[in-house]
Amino acid sequence: MPNSLEPVSDESTERVALGRVNIRSCPQKYLHAFEEKIEAYRHRTTFDGLTKTLEQWRLDCPNSANDADAQEALKEAKHARDSYNIHTYRLDTGETFALDHQGRWIALFVPGSTSPTATATSVARAMQQAAKEELGVTDATINVDLVPPPGLTAERLEELAVVVHLAMTFRLPNSWLRRHKGQGDLRPLIEKLAQFHGEEGAFTVRGARVNLPHEVIDSLDEGVSGGHIDIAATASTGESYDSKAHVAQFQSRLLALYGDLTPVVLILAVAWLIEEWISRGGSA
Repeated sequence: MPNSLEPVSDESTERVALGRVNIRSCPQKYLHAFEEKIEAYRHRTTFDGLTKTLEQWRLDCPNSANDADAQEALKEAKHARDSYNIHTYRLDTGETFALDHQGRWIALFVPGSTSPTATATSVARAMQQAAKEELGVTDATINVDLVPPPGLTAERLEELAVVVHLAMTFRLPNSWLRRHKGQGDLRPLIEKLAQFHGEEGAFTVRGARVNLPHEVIDSLDEGVSGGHIDIAATASTGESYDSKAHVAQFQSRLLALYGDLTPVVLILAVAWLIEEWISRGGSA
């Protein structure tokens, strides 16, 4: 993690929340082997078409900084911006965020007076409206799904050891679901999804022990950190983990000291998220 970022300790302060942008447009009846390709194609074409609107919202990085720490952060941000083609934006309504060039990974500036969820909803709504007005897109929903840091879900599930209660919520349509539908212990669980229609399918598994081998835990971590599923698990000891309660949020002294360095912090946050995702086998 860049030195300019640190985990949130006080949610009343200005901070950065991380997420993934997912465009969901495939009707339930098309949950087949091509769903992931359809979703990827729609995402790419939608964000290519939104270039004009995104340019209109573009927020440039400052050219210089006031102290040594800020100068170092600015240098790191410019390197990250060039490496991953990350840009920052500010809506007319004031929400500020950074996106990678594929429109996948996002960092949101969250004022102390609001919540990450409210900020994510506002940004998603603005992009949805732009897609409708400029591209005529009416059959797709742009979601900004807040996520925990990649690897956190796997770490916490491993710590729980004997899981006796597991609840999973799927956002639909869901390309992650198709890739893992036939996987070992997840298969009977995921096959129940056929019962559900609409935006979400949720069900709970209870038992003396829910079998979660390492490969399943890694798959669940991918689904959670990709914004496709939420998980709540409870162990026999009473300990629990709820992915929705662990959204990746960071503070930075630069946000408090220098308002014009907000783009720097956002770029660093997106770069960190991309690198964490890639290090666990994902692609940017």
